[in-house]
Amino acid sequence: GIAGDAKALIIGTWQSTWLKGYEIYDGEKETFDEAYTEDIYSFKSDGKGTYKDISGSSTYTADFTWTISGNKLKITFSGYSQEATIKTLNENTAVLVGQEKDKDGEYYSEITFKKK
Repeated sequence: GIAGDAKALIIGTWQSTWLKGYEIYDGEKETFDEAYTEDIYSFKSDGKGTYKDISGSSTYTADFTWTISGNKLKITFSGYSQEATIKTLNENTAVLVGQEKDKDGEYYSEITFKKK
Protein backbone atom coordinates (compact mmCIF):
# COMPACT_ATOMS: atom_id res chain seq x y z
CA GLY A 1 0.00 0.00 0.00
CA ILE A 2 0.91 3.66 -0.06
CA ALA A 3 2.15 3.71 3.53
CA GLY A 4 4.85 1.10 2.97
CA ASP A 5 5.97 2.75 -0.24
CA ALA A 6 5.79 6.20 1.33
CA LYS A 7 7.99 5.17 4.24
CA ALA A 8 10.68 4.09 1.78
CA LEU A 9 10.23 6.96 -0.67
CA ILE A 10 10.35 9.74 1.91
CA ILE A 11 13.84 8.82 3.14
CA GLY A 12 16.25 11.54 2.09
CA THR A 13 16.41 15.33 1.95
CA TRP A 14 13.60 17.44 0.51
CA GLN A 15 13.51 21.16 -0.20
CA SER A 16 10.32 23.12 -0.64
CA THR A 17 9.86 24.77 -4.04
CA TRP A 18 6.27 26.04 -4.25
CA LEU A 19 3.44 27.02 -1.94
CA LYS A 20 -0.18 27.43 -2.87
CA GLY A 21 -3.31 27.72 -0.83
CA TYR A 22 -5.45 30.17 1.03
CA GLU A 23 -6.15 31.69 4.40
CA ILE A 24 -9.52 32.92 5.63
CA TYR A 25 -9.45 35.20 8.65
CA ASP A 26 -12.30 37.40 9.85
CA GLY A 27 -14.16 36.62 6.64
CA GLU A 28 -11.31 37.87 4.44
CA LYS A 29 -9.81 35.32 2.05
CA GLU A 30 -6.23 35.62 0.90
CA THR A 31 -4.83 33.20 -1.67
CA PHE A 32 -1.21 32.47 -2.43
CA ASP A 33 0.57 30.67 -5.25
CA GLU A 34 4.26 31.41 -5.15
CA ALA A 35 7.82 30.16 -5.03
CA TYR A 36 8.72 28.99 -1.54
CA THR A 37 12.20 27.60 -1.03
CA GLU A 38 13.08 27.98 2.64
CA ASP A 39 12.07 24.64 4.17
CA ILE A 40 14.42 21.64 4.06
CA TYR A 41 13.40 18.36 5.70
CA SER A 42 15.75 15.39 5.98
CA PHE A 43 14.07 12.08 6.81
CA LYS A 44 16.03 9.13 8.17
CA SER A 45 14.87 5.52 8.12
CA ASP A 46 14.87 5.30 11.94
CA GLY A 47 11.91 7.70 12.19
CA LYS A 48 14.05 10.71 13.02
CA GLY A 49 14.88 13.75 10.97
CA THR A 50 16.18 17.30 10.79
CA TYR A 51 14.39 20.45 9.70
CA LYS A 52 16.16 23.56 8.41
CA ASP A 53 14.68 26.98 7.74
CA ILE A 54 17.01 28.87 5.39
CA SER A 55 14.86 31.99 4.97
CA GLY A 56 16.82 34.27 7.27
CA SER A 57 20.43 35.34 7.44
CA SER A 58 21.16 32.42 9.74
CA THR A 59 19.85 28.87 9.36
CA TYR A 60 17.39 27.60 11.95
CA THR A 61 17.64 23.85 12.59
CA ALA A 62 15.41 21.54 14.62
CA ASP A 63 15.22 17.79 15.15
CA PHE A 64 11.96 15.91 14.73
CA THR A 65 10.50 12.43 14.69
CA TRP A 66 8.11 11.25 11.98
CA THR A 67 5.53 8.59 11.28
CA ILE A 68 3.41 7.76 8.25
CA SER A 69 0.01 6.14 8.63
CA GLY A 70 -1.96 5.65 5.44
CA ASN A 71 -1.55 8.93 3.54
CA LYS A 72 -0.89 10.99 6.67
CA LEU A 73 2.58 12.22 7.57
CA LYS A 74 2.98 13.28 11.18
CA ILE A 75 6.04 15.29 12.18
CA THR A 76 6.68 15.90 15.87
CA PHE A 77 9.03 18.59 17.11
CA SER A 78 9.71 19.03 20.81
CA GLY A 79 6.31 19.83 22.18
CA TYR A 80 4.08 19.92 19.12
CA SER A 81 3.04 17.86 16.13
CA GLN A 82 2.04 18.75 12.60
CA GLU A 83 0.07 16.43 10.38
CA ALA A 84 0.00 16.67 6.59
CA THR A 85 -1.78 14.66 3.94
CA ILE A 86 0.51 13.19 1.30
CA LYS A 87 -1.03 14.16 -2.05
CA THR A 88 1.96 13.13 -4.19
CA LEU A 89 5.10 11.20 -3.31
CA ASN A 90 7.54 9.67 -5.75
CA GLU A 91 11.31 9.54 -6.18
CA ASN A 92 11.62 13.25 -7.06
CA THR A 93 8.56 15.12 -5.87
CA ALA A 94 6.37 15.32 -2.80
CA VAL A 95 3.24 17.43 -2.34
CA LEU A 96 2.05 17.84 1.24
CA VAL A 97 -1.34 19.28 2.12
CA GLY A 98 -1.93 21.06 5.41
CA GLN A 99 -5.29 22.17 6.69
CA GLU A 100 -6.36 23.92 9.86
CA LYS A 101 -9.74 25.25 10.83
CA ASP A 102 -10.94 26.92 14.01
CA LYS A 103 -13.48 29.51 15.09
CA ASP A 104 -11.32 32.38 13.81
CA GLY A 105 -10.61 31.08 10.36
CA GLU A 106 -9.23 28.48 8.04
CA TYR A 107 -5.86 27.71 6.49
CA TYR A 108 -5.15 25.41 3.55
CA SER A 109 -1.76 24.84 1.94
CA GLU A 110 -0.13 22.60 -0.62
CA ILE A 111 3.66 22.64 -0.47
CA THR A 112 5.66 21.03 -3.25
CA PHE A 113 9.06 19.55 -2.36
CA LYS A 114 11.84 18.32 -4.61
CA LYS A 115 14.29 15.67 -3.50
CA LYS A 116 17.81 17.04 -3.26
